[in-house]
Amino acid sequence: MAIIDPEGLFNGDRLRRCSNAAQLHWPRLFLAADGFARVELNYVRIIGRAYPTFHPVPSETELQALIEEYAHNHLLFVYEANGQLWAQWDTRTESLPRYKTARDRRSPSPPEPAFTQWKQAYRTENKAFPKSFRNLSETFQYGVGVGVGVGKNICASTDDDPVTKPPLRTKEPNEQAQWFATWWDEYWLRKAKKAAHVAFLKKVKTEERFERVMCATRAQKSEMLSREPGKRPHGATWLNGERWEDEPATGPQLASGADDYPELAR
Repeated sequence: MAIIDPEGLFNGDRLRRCSNAAQLHWPRLFLAADGFARVELNYVRIIGRAYPTFHPVPSETELQALIEEYAHNHLLFVYEANGQLWAQWDTRTESLPRYKTARDRRSPSPPEPAFTQWKQAYRTENKAFPKSFRNLSETFQYGVGVGVGVGKNICASTDDDPVTKPPLRTKEPNEQAQWFATWWDEYWLRKAKKAAHVAFLKKVKTEERFERVMCATRAQKSEMLSREPGKRPHGATWLNGERWEDEPATGPQLASGADDYPELAR
């Protein structure tokens, strides 16, 4: 289960824009998400998970309106996977459980690069403050996303500019460790964990780098899983080679693994 941060990401700026009803419902819907902060937009399942003690329960129309409001206010990214709509909350990594369940891992990742672009759009907007604001909190240094259009039934019942860019905040080692746990859960080959951890601490020291690494890992995951296990790079190999900079593989490259560096994995 996710953990509610009393201050919220960006000090609750996005939630503050929501209606009173949406703010009251948000904790239940947020905690109903899985270990990756993802929730399947299925009315029956949401009611069973978030509103088991309610009488009467919110109607499908009411729930759809809430989801659309969260999406409009950049709290929730809505996407389709395998013919079903899902939504991803944008929240702190520290607010998510460290250990993910098998059920969590079965939830589909948001599509990349769309998800990262969604998050970056609002962050970029919130960087445009006068210089006198540069020393304010992280709220003004980072922001979030874009909304979704109104009208689609999303709860259907079914079984860099270097001059103006704000300084990046380097995380403490314990926060890096939390980042590593999140990345390791997503990575496609869980071998040589100690070496991967050392490489991660060396290479991933800022929130911006962590987001780039997570984006690339999710984008490359399908292609890597299509390879034979012996042709998938170890975590240390991938990190030391700065493989988050790779272009997406296409055609014959998909299953070859010929561009990896096996000597770095040892």
